[in-house]
Amino acid sequence: MDASGIRTTQRSGPLSAQRTVTSDIATSRVISDTDALNRTTSYQRDSFGRVTRVTAPEGNYTQFTYDARGNVTQTRSVGKSGSGLADIVKSAVYPATCGNAITCNKPTSTTDARGKVTDYTYDATHGGVLTVTAPAAPNGVRPQSRYSYTPMQAYYKNSAGSLVASGGTGILNTYVLTSTSTCKTTASCAGGADEVKTTLGYGAQVAGTANNLLPVTTSSGSGDGALTATASVTYDSIANTLTVDGALSGTADTIRYRYDAARRVVGTVSPDPDGAGALKHRATRYTYRPDGLVSQVESGTVASQSDADWAAMAVLDKAQISYDVNGRKVKEELYGGVTLEAVTQTSYDALGRVDCVAQRMNKAVFGSLPASTCTLGTAGADGPDRIAKTIYDAASQVTKVQTAYGTSLQRDEVTNTWSNNGKLLTVADAKGNKTTYEYDGFDRLSKTRFPSPTTPGTSSTTDYEQLGYDAGSNITSRRLRDGTSIAFSYDNLSRATSKDLPGTELDVSYAYDNLGRVTTATDTASNFVGAAYDALGRMTAQSSALGVFGMAYDLAGRRTKLTYPDNFYVNYDYLVTGEMTAVRESGATSGAGLLATFAYDDRGRRTSLTRGNGTVTSYGYDNASRLSQLTQNLTGTASDFTQTFTYNVGGQLTRQDRSNDLYSWTQHVNLNRSYTVNGLNQYSAITGVAPAPAYDARGNLTNGGTGTYAYSSENYLISGPGVTLSYDPSGRLLQTAGSVTKRFAYDGANLAAEYSSTGVLQQRYVHGSDVDEPLVWYEGSGTTDRRWLHADERGSVIAVSDSAGNTIAINAYDEYGIPQSTNLGRFQYAGQTWLPELGLYYYKARIYSPTFGRFLQTDPIGYNAGMNIYAYANSDPVNLVDDSGNSPTNGVNLYDILNSLIRNDNRSRRFGVEYAQKLTYWPSMGFTYYSSYFRGERNQANVPSCSYCNVITHSHYTDFNVAGNENLSPDDINLSESIGKPIWGIMPNSTVKAYDPSSDMLYTLVKIDSSGNSLGAFSFGDLKGDIITKVTELKDGTFKVSYQTRNGGMGQIRVGLEGSQCSKSKDGGTVCKK
Repeated sequence: MDASGIRTTQRSGPLSAQRTVTSDIATSRVISDTDALNRTTSYQRDSFGRVTRVTAPEGNYTQFTYDARGNVTQTRSVGKSGSGLADIVKSAVYPATCGNAITCNKPTSTTDARGKVTDYTYDATHGGVLTVTAPAAPNGVRPQSRYSYTPMQAYYKNSAGSLVASGGTGILNTYVLTSTSTCKTTASCAGGADEVKTTLGYGAQVAGTANNLLPVTTSSGSGDGALTATASVTYDSIANTLTVDGALSGTADTIRYRYDAARRVVGTVSPDPDGAGALKHRATRYTYRPDGLVSQVESGTVASQSDADWAAMAVLDKAQISYDVNGRKVKEELYGGVTLEAVTQTSYDALGRVDCVAQRMNKAVFGSLPASTCTLGTAGADGPDRIAKTIYDAASQVTKVQTAYGTSLQRDEVTNTWSNNGKLLTVADAKGNKTTYEYDGFDRLSKTRFPSPTTPGTSSTTDYEQLGYDAGSNITSRRLRDGTSIAFSYDNLSRATSKDLPGTELDVSYAYDNLGRVTTATDTASNFVGAAYDALGRMTAQSSALGVFGMAYDLAGRRTKLTYPDNFYVNYDYLVTGEMTAVRESGATSGAGLLATFAYDDRGRRTSLTRGNGTVTSYGYDNASRLSQLTQNLTGTASDFTQTFTYNVGGQLTRQDRSNDLYSWTQHVNLNRSYTVNGLNQYSAITGVAPAPAYDARGNLTNGGTGTYAYSSENYLISGPGVTLSYDPSGRLLQTAGSVTKRFAYDGANLAAEYSSTGVLQQRYVHGSDVDEPLVWYEGSGTTDRRWLHADERGSVIAVSDSAGNTIAINAYDEYGIPQSTNLGRFQYAGQTWLPELGLYYYKARIYSPTFGRFLQTDPIGYNAGMNIYAYANSDPVNLVDDSGNSPTNGVNLYDILNSLIRNDNRSRRFGVEYAQKLTYWPSMGFTYYSSYFRGERNQANVPSCSYCNVITHSHYTDFNVAGNENLSPDDINLSESIGKPIWGIMPNSTVKAYDPSSDMLYTLVKIDSSGNSLGAFSFGDLKGDIITKVTELKDGTFKVSYQTRNGGMGQIRVGLEGSQCSKSKDGGTVCKK
């Protein structure tokens, strides 16, 4: 401590870890915090010890102003010196006096950085929020959320051991939320069809009932009662949720939960999938170690949800998890039945950071693994172990990821550098091709400089994209790589209202309802896409110039009917557990109109597909739930076809046996070509191909040796040899015009119909439950000429059969999708749309060339799917598919190992459509989603500037726009004052993650017991799949997550970052090392 009372505390650790903190002894407050890279964050406080300024290492700072009662009335962000940016100011208004102590410290309004005001009202008795009125939409309506409460009394045991009511009046009552309401389109709608309302019922509150202040029903729907879905909950005597009865009529869709004496979930039992049918209830059982960590997860079946049948659970698969002495997961073993199928090991460095992750590849030595995860084991027939090693700097920022570690193929997959403010500055691929990022004064991404095509290790100074922002951090301009620009406009609610494209390109405007859902997207040529929604948020109609598709649903939210523009319709049936069981034409229950029926096994895996023409596809699986056999049984035997599959330990195909040579691709050509690749991963020369491939300034292939191509500013292909293409306002292919003109109509992302240039229906298509699963092709405008489609393991259409089950065509492809010249149909390789006039596939987000084996355009999601932004399916088309053109997924495993053990997910491929989603915290405790379905909105949505741009970010109501986490609220500072404060995020796969902007990394969250021990990974399943209402950081560095279930129940769970070492520092803050 120096003479002025300032103490300097330095803490040193292994691996050069060091932290230096200066603090004021008199006030016990931190003044500055310097990390191991000598980056200092400093804090200023007022005489009350409240944080008034937080200054980042690069000099930008956030300043807080308080009223006399300590409420934050203004947050001012000041950019870095010399940035020239205006301050970003947000403010809140509180009552001038404290006449009512319950409400006087609640804001009556907040003003965002763009000057838009949100107003709040509260109940004077209990302080609960009554209304939240957002800024006015373009139609002048201010969206408002309304809340109702009722007073109730809790029951408890008194000193005599008797159950009694808590008693009291007014504030002494417990006020519980009973309803929430908002209008879809109007300002006032109480009791009308425009009202979206949720009502919570608490049942009889009497002594002895288990629902002590807990909701037993939740009803959602329209205010007039025309549509209402109700779910019910039961509890045990200590308030554990026992059952959840879903919205379907009756109790058949009830889920049962089981607990141990420590109130930990030890089991779940699904509804009976098929009622009186042969399928059994699916069950999951959890086993815990004495320290509370999950050591085993078993999945299987039970005959019913009774206690007796639970004891007799038949285990089908299991995962066993091992931990080190610090409670960190070090090994996971996955069993198919009783056979050990896969082993993954994880090791940590001296600071608790993940060091190596090893997928062991030799089953023969699973029982004698190396002591170190970073050490290769004995190689077997499947090759060496697959080890990934992560390297960090002294501040725990990832500087390098090495793959194939320890083998001759070891490479630096990604190499990163970081700014003093913890922003990613450069990223280089395995060949040293470097991309550089520049940031504005508020650390918002301003410029992306792409690699030099000719000089490894450098970034171009002329090939770049640049972003401009408004005060709310909405992207207002995007300078493209060729120097042209796109401009974006927003309404008062920060929703994108227009997209102004360069030159004569068609601009797009957007309209929304009060709930933030896009209702129309219209371009300047009057092309439009419209959408309508019901009171449960489901799209009920989608319209365009080609007509309206209508959708109907059951109360569980499953689509039961799709009506085409000419009033033709199909129906869909399901198991209680959600798997589709039938697709029926116009209500048919038998004959050809019963277009397809599906059967499943007890694991929820599809076992057969029977078509309306009598043909059958059968599916078989190995112990690891990987597709092992696929059989096509058509009329007669000449076209029958069986494929059998063999895999390595990593789940990759090593062998495929085929029973019928009719399905073999026979148009191989003897070629020996070499490819020259530049620093942008573009082909600059191909032996025997002239002229050499050429690209435009935005990176799109313009000449591939067979003709020239042109693109829009958004990189849509708009012309090729003899063909022009156009797109609807949501970015879907609308028309191809060459020797003939075709116009396309969609059901969401699925191509549903084709029309002539004059609007005559020429083909219609019916799809199944899976992504890119076309089932039936109707030729002509009628409904009698049906053609059924048969698909292989990756969804490629390999046969077309007629109404009698006879083969019309057999399709064949090479590994990358080059079609046989005799192939037939619009849907071909991987179920994608074939454009025969171009010899290319339309993959939704972009165009794929099977002859090049790559996409013509750069990946619209950047490096999220890999550093090579032209690669198809990570250059592994045998094992992967890319359903949307920007997300490689596994197209072989119909039942992913991990999902089969833990999630019981029956989908054969994960949903491939990418979403840019933002979670905004309102006092309504709800989510607002901004979907990239209407293309272009992704870049307009206020998503974080990070590698994981489909993270949903959370912010406090006093700090709505946390983009890039440039602002932390005073609560964050006072609670933690820690390095690397994470933004809370929820990934689309339902695993809850924390995003750390200082390292641009996601960290897994783990559940924490009352002693601070890890209970295993934290997922949405722990929340019963519902809404996070509040996240509170505790003094030990863990977090309390409060949530509201779909059925109205409230719960809390304690979580922390996996691999964290958090402790309370002397100054009262929290120090976390990740």
